[in-house]
Amino acid sequence: MKRSSLIALFMAIFLVTATTIAFAGKMHFNSSPQVTLGSLTIEGDLVGVGGGQGALVTVTGNGTAEVIAMCENKGGNQAPGQNPLVAEVTSSDTFGPVPDHGKVHVELEIPDPTIADVVGAIDTRAAGCPNGNWSVVGIDSSSIDWVFLNITATSPTNPTYVLEGPCVTNLIAGTISCDLVEVEA
Repeated sequence: MKRSSLIALFMAIFLVTATTIAFAGKMHFNSSPQVTLGSLTIEGDLVGVGGGQGALVTVTGNGTAEVIAMCENKGGNQAPGQNPLVAEVTSSDTFGPVPDHGKVHVELEIPDPTIADVVGAIDTRAAGCPNGNWSVVGIDSSSIDWVFLNITATSPTNPTYVLEGPCVTNLIAGTISCDLVEVEA
């Protein structure tokens, strides 16, 4: 084998090995995390965390949903509002200690939004209540339409890892699909 061919072969092997090692050392989900309803649940295996010496990883989920408010009149009758409101809910948990192999199973639940999670002023007009004699008393729990998800993982041994993207909720089937991509932290 010619010397130049041998050098090219060793360079190719080196680049493949270096790329594999660089990716293996970076914190990431082993495969796309599973996202399900019943609140908003994120589940998956986070790898490349860097175990040993009691390392911990903190995972934070931030979900954005469109919701319908429940309106109530002075007689106690309730009806759903006509305008969607935006709600943001955050949940965080710490997992570990991470084993030496650097893989930790993550299961994080982001609770369904409440009226306190609605962004901005909540009044009868914004909620689409029939008139000013009605008041907003809560959220119609069957109307929670998750539209965006952000997952952030932090560990003292790794750079912050962020996945985010739009979600589509099928309220009739009770399913959700999120198109998550890695973004710079």
